[in-house]
Amino acid sequence: MTQYDDVAAAARMVALAMTRGKSPARSGDYARLVRRFDTEPDFAQLVRKVAQGFDLTVQEVHPQAGLVLATTRETDFAVSVTDLVPNAENRPLYLLAHLAIASRAFPRPEHLDDDEHVARVSVQKVDEDVRAYATILERRAAAADEDTTRRPAAPAWRDCGGPTCVATPPVVRTRTGLRARRPTRW
Repeated sequence: MTQYDDVAAAARMVALAMTRGKSPARSGDYARLVRRFDTEPDFAQLVRKVAQGFDLTVQEVHPQAGLVLATTRETDFAVSVTDLVPNAENRPLYLLAHLAIASRAFPRPEHLDDDEHVARVSVQKVDEDVRAYATILERRAAAADEDTTRRPAAPAWRDCGGPTCVATPPVVRTRTGLRARRPTRW
């Protein structure tokens, strides 16, 4: 292999890491590159340099997850909250969902540093947690005498974060007996 082939392989590994749905388990080429990263320090350094050229940093390389990259402030690949949730009214709901997922994935502080810890997170449990967090926030707001109907996040809050969501059945049926398009549970 020439040095150019090594550069191409390192760039390919970064490209695979940035492609949705790609993992070493689903791609023999990606799995081979992960093994090479683990066994060849010069190749690992080359992958780090290719990532650096895109203003990315290598966080980890794992046989299941593959190459885990993080963005820097300068990169064009950074994703902001505005990109993910353009409607500001929905951001509190997304924050509650992220909090619920994180608390399910890492229920104890020591799990954050445990590479062997594998958590299972279900949509149903996350939905239950979001509802519980919403109820707590509503109670705190009521105890502080805050107006819970007039807040910047009122539409999303009412849909699945505020008193309306908590009081609404999680699955709404249509006239034909099918599930509605916007149930809060599946």
